[in-house]
Amino acid sequence: MSSSKGPPKTDALAEKCSKSSPGFWEYHSLARDGINVLLNNGFEESQKLFKNHRQAVILSPAIAQSNFTYYSTMEINTWLFICQQAILTFEDDQLDRALENLKRAQRICYIESNKKSGIAKDERLMRQILYADSELYMALLTFLKQGVTDYTEDDDMLANLDGSPSLSRKSPSVSPDALRHLQAAVSCGYGLFHLAISLVPPKLLKFCHLLGFSGNRDVGLQALDIASQSEDMKAPVARLTLLWYHSVIRPFIALDEGNNEEGLKKATEMLEESSQEYPSSAVFLFFRGLVSRLKGNVGQALQEFHQAMTAAAEQTEIALICQYEIGWCHLLQLEWDYALPSFFRLKEESKWSQGYYAYLCGITVGLLGSSTEAHSQFKSVLKLTKKKTPLEEFLCRRAAQYKKVEPSEDDCLLLALELLYVWRAFYTCTETVLHKMLKDMQECNPSPNLIPLKTLMIGSVNQILKNNDLAVKYFQEAIYKSGRSPPDSHVPPFATYELGVLYAQDTRTSDKGEELLRRVKDHYSGYDFENRLSFRVHSAMARIEERRQEMAASLHKKA
Repeated sequence: MSSSKGPPKTDALAEKCSKSSPGFWEYHSLARDGINVLLNNGFEESQKLFKNHRQAVILSPAIAQSNFTYYSTMEINTWLFICQQAILTFEDDQLDRALENLKRAQRICYIESNKKSGIAKDERLMRQILYADSELYMALLTFLKQGVTDYTEDDDMLANLDGSPSLSRKSPSVSPDALRHLQAAVSCGYGLFHLAISLVPPKLLKFCHLLGFSGNRDVGLQALDIASQSEDMKAPVARLTLLWYHSVIRPFIALDEGNNEEGLKKATEMLEESSQEYPSSAVFLFFRGLVSRLKGNVGQALQEFHQAMTAAAEQTEIALICQYEIGWCHLLQLEWDYALPSFFRLKEESKWSQGYYAYLCGITVGLLGSSTEAHSQFKSVLKLTKKKTPLEEFLCRRAAQYKKVEPSEDDCLLLALELLYVWRAFYTCTETVLHKMLKDMQECNPSPNLIPLKTLMIGSVNQILKNNDLAVKYFQEAIYKSGRSPPDSHVPPFATYELGVLYAQDTRTSDKGEELLRRVKDHYSGYDFENRLSFRVHSAMARIEERRQEMAASLHKKA
C-alpha cells in the first residue's frame, strides 16, 4: 500500500478523494451492529433482518446494484453469519448454504472495470475487498467440505486464495477516514489468507509454493489483530478467528509441545476484552468453556458450556457443539455415565458424522458394562457413515473389528483413551486422572491387536507426568510390539514421533530426535491420522531449527 516515496500526506489524500456515497460508512457501521445483535444471542431477530434484506436483493438485483451501500452490507452480514455457523458446525447443509451465499455476495459486489461508472473510490475498493473475501471464504469452505485429498485436485480454488492480498497493493487515494475503514476491512481477509496458507499440511504446502503462494503466520496474526480492534463490520469475525486459532489450532498441531500457556493467555485476554460487548454471547461462552477445558478447569468448563447451550436455545447448531464439549469433558474425567447422554443426543440430532457419535456411544456404553449394546452401536457405525473422511475410514475399520464379536470392557477403555490421545487431550487432564488412566491401562487385558496401542498410550501418559525414562521404554516397546505388519498402522509413526520429540528437547540428543522425526516424515505413509501427525512433525522440526538459531545467536553475542 506504500511506495518507495512513502505514503501520501493526509491533506493530499483529502484533496484527491471523491465524495462517498450518502451514508456509505454509516451503513457499514449498521452492519457491524447487526453482527453484534447476532453474537449476543439475537438469533431470531438477526435472521429475520438478514432474510428480509436478502429477499430484497434476490427480488431486485438492479436495485441492489444501484444501492450497494444499503443492500450489500446487509447481504454480507448474511454470509458472515452463515460462514461462522458452517465453520463451527462442519455440517454439510450449512457448508452448502454458506457457499451459495458467498456466490450471491460476489454478484452483489461485482463492478465493471470501467472507472467512469460513477462509483466513489472508497465504495469501489470496499466492493473489491468484499469480493476477494468471498473468494477466500469459498476456498476455505471448499477445503472443509472436500478435505485435503480432494482439495489438492482443484488448483483453481487454491488460486482464488490470492484475492485479498492483491488488493492491499493497489489501493488508490481516498480520504483519511475512508482509508482507515478500508485498511481495517482488508486486514481481516489478508490476515486469514496468511494464516490459512501457513497452516496447510506440509504435503500440500509444497503444492502451494509451486503455485506461488506463501503464508506468514505472524503477519496473518498481526493483521487479524488489527482487524479485531477496528470498527469494521468484520472485526467480530477477526476476533473469533483469533480465538479459534489460539484455542483449537495451536493445541491441535502441537505448536507449543503440549504447553498451551502462551496461546491460552492470549485467548483469555481476548475473552476479557470482549466481555462487555458480548456479556452473554453463546459463541463467546463456548470459547470461554474451551479455554477453561484446555487449562484443565473441567468443572468451570462444564458450567460455561451449559450456560452457552442455554443461551443458544434458538440456535441448534451452536447448542449441539456445546453438547459435544460437555460429553468430551466427562470423557476427560473418565465419567462414562455422564458422557453417554450427550453422545446419544448428538447421534440423534446432529447432522455431522452420525457414525462418529455412534462410535462414541459404543465405547461409553461398553465401559458401563453393556457389551451387547456396544456391539449394536459399532454395527450402526458402518450403516451411518455416508462419506469416507479419514476419520470415518478409521472409525469404520475399528467398528468392523467387532462386527462378529462383542467388544470387551477393556477394549472399550483403550478405544476411548485412543480418541483422547489422538486429539492430544491427555495434556489437559489432571494428574489424578492421568494416574487413574495408568492404573486402568496397566490392569486391563485387551485383545492382542490392541497391545501396541496400549503400550503407546502408557508411554504418552508417563511422558506428560515427566517420567521420561519410562516413556522412552514404552515408546520403543510400542514400535517393537507392532512388528512388520502392525494391526494398527498409526502406532509405529506416533511412537516414533513421541520419541523424537522427547529426544529433541535435550540438546545432547537433539540430533537423534531430529533423525526420528525425519523417519516419520520419510518412512511412514498411508496410516490413520497421517495429516494430523504430519502437522505435528512439521511443527516439531521447526522448533528444532528455532532452537538452533537461538543458540547460534547466543554464542555470537558472547563472542
